Amino acid sequence: TIMKKIYLTLLTSVLLLTFVILFPANNIGEVVDKDADQATVSEKIYNTMSDVDNYVYSIYGNKKDYSMETTHNFGVLSLINVNQTTLKDNYNSLGDLRFDLNKDGKLDIYDNLDLKNEGICQPTAVSMALKFMYVRGLFDYTARLYDDKRNINNIFYEVVDAYIQNGWGGAGASRSLCHKSMNTFFKDKGCNYSATYTTSNIMDRIDEAYENSLPAIGHIDGDDGGHAVSICGYYTKQVEYKEKVLWWWNDKIVNINFIVINTGWVNANMPEYGGSVPDGEYDRNYSYIELKDLVGVTYIS
Repeated sequence: TIMKKIYLTLLTSVLLLTFVILFPANNIGEVVDKDADQATVSEKIYNTMSDVDNYVYSIYGNKKDYSMETTHNFGVLSLINVNQTTLKDNYNSLGDLRFDLNKDGKLDIYDNLDLKNEGICQPTAVSMALKFMYVRGLFDYTARLYDDKRNINNIFYEVVDAYIQNGWGGAGASRSLCHKSMNTFFKDKGCNYSATYTTSNIMDRIDEAYENSLPAIGHIDGDDGGHAVSICGYYTKQVEYKEKVLWWWNDKIVNINFIVINTGWVNANMPEYGGSVPDGEYDRNYSYIELKDLVGVTYIS
């Protein structure tokens, strides 16, 4: 009957509206990046290029006439990995120079970062990216802690300020906070750049950023939240092999993109402004993650 059709239409509309309210399209933006799940996140990260090659071989190495080459094999941006714990400890030791995190009008232990040990991976990743941009001369700022503006602790201090302006609680961070806080930083410094978070066309955004010599922030899902990393570029592994179809063989080509990242879990002893890299430090500085394991990216334009 007509009344029954109207009823079903109204019921469907109510259910759809309820779904949109409970599960908005940008809901992934509110996933929290933190380090409580470091073990599960680290399973997706490869520490060396040999680890990447071994992973690819483990999937395709038994195929007929298997071969692999790196087809996108350009240099990566020279971001320097820094341990978020180092940044946190330095900030928490600043005493009255810290910000009033909880806005209670006094500075005490409750204004320290990461009291719940959930990690500060996101502002760490942002600081690594912004330090690279400063060294390239893309913006200027007034250092409030140390004379050297290239000191990562100076950059981190400004980033913490921007995050607190956007309501950050000092540990973990919703993914929407990343672009909001970067844009606050850019605005405060009079920098003509903007940051945007997206979960679509991730490879295109990474490639565009790399072509413009700009870093990006990658977001990784874990069992208990997520993790944020800085992005320095990417490599493409092209695998070729033969696949049997009935009584004949077809040539197969598979391209796999591995994103080059700084994890924020180690302090790499990399040369700041040129010079030779000490043994082992390149691998401590750069890690790799397959494109499919990035659920979002905050890119700069």
